[in-house]
Amino acid sequence: MPSLEVLCAHEEDIFDPKIHLDYSPAENVFSLADLGIEEHEYTTPIAGFSGPGDVLGQLRVQPSQEALPLTDEEEAYDPLSGSSVIPWHVDSYPYVCIIMLSDTTHMKGGETYISGKDIQAVRGPSLGTAVVLQGGQVKHLAARTFGSAERITTITSFRAAEVGRFDDSRLANLRAYDNLPELYSQWSVYRLRKMRDEIDAALVKIDRTTQAGHSFVHQETENLCEELSKYAKRTARQMVDPEIRDDLARKYGAHGIAKAGNYWQTVRSAPQAKVMIADATKSAEDNMPRMKNYTLDWCQTRARIQRGAKERGTNGLIVWDEKVDYFLGDELEAQGLNEILLYWMDKTGLMEVVIDF
Repeated sequence: MPSLEVLCAHEEDIFDPKIHLDYSPAENVFSLADLGIEEHEYTTPIAGFSGPGDVLGQLRVQPSQEALPLTDEEEAYDPLSGSSVIPWHVDSYPYVCIIMLSDTTHMKGGETYISGKDIQAVRGPSLGTAVVLQGGQVKHLAARTFGSAERITTITSFRAAEVGRFDDSRLANLRAYDNLPELYSQWSVYRLRKMRDEIDAALVKIDRTTQAGHSFVHQETENLCEELSKYAKRTARQMVDPEIRDDLARKYGAHGIAKAGNYWQTVRSAPQAKVMIADATKSAEDNMPRMKNYTLDWCQTRARIQRGAKERGTNGLIVWDEKVDYFLGDELEAQGLNEILLYWMDKTGLMEVVIDF
């Protein structure tokens, strides 16, 4: 039997500039401005693009081209009013690359719908091509497909590698389903390496400044420390206690955890909501030790937006409105902490309001 080294050597790609340097510019590019979405510290200008790149020549097994007849319901399918593969959402990570591995000749649907100043449909990738989307900032849904026997894609997430550009990744879409020890291990390594890279870059810059005899600008270090502090706190908050996740999954299921935001909006719109939420918040502060960090986050965010500061959450810009206030549930939803939001509502009786509705 051949050794593992021999097998790996046999499968290793040989560099070919005709393949590996065969660059073609993107065919369709659209920006956040095109969608009416404001840029901020965590974004880059390009919202998404599709390219002409072709991987067909590297496929060893040809995808199926079997066509399936469409029913009347499938012919009349409207992805914006009917069910979708993935409903309206933003991704956990800043960028996503979707490569189509199935033949789309007979495929109906499969577009990605993007919500901005209006709703736009982006045609899905054809066989061997890719679409890149700034999915962590752009709200989108994936339409169902009909007419073909399969629809297989690979999806890879990315963040910007640029030093000085921090990302606002979150784990809300993953925690309800994933192996949390493994997820948190990978998450910690990725986030700690980012912070290490930022610190290393700052040390190099300080060393060069000193060697050149220039004056040290302490404000740059102050700003970096502030960013690292915020980044470290977001890193920690996203690692929800596995015990909380598991208990909620047994009671509500992964789907119920994912709907925590919907449950919260039901509570928010209920009669006497302000009194019930105030009582539940006091209970969290007095009787729920696990809620200590989250209630502190809420107090700090609420104070900042009352002073006019701009804050951002999973649903976009957070601004102070004294008519609606800013509650603990709003803070948990803004951080993408579905499990903590549902845990709090469950333990304080707010979920009884949802059941009554």
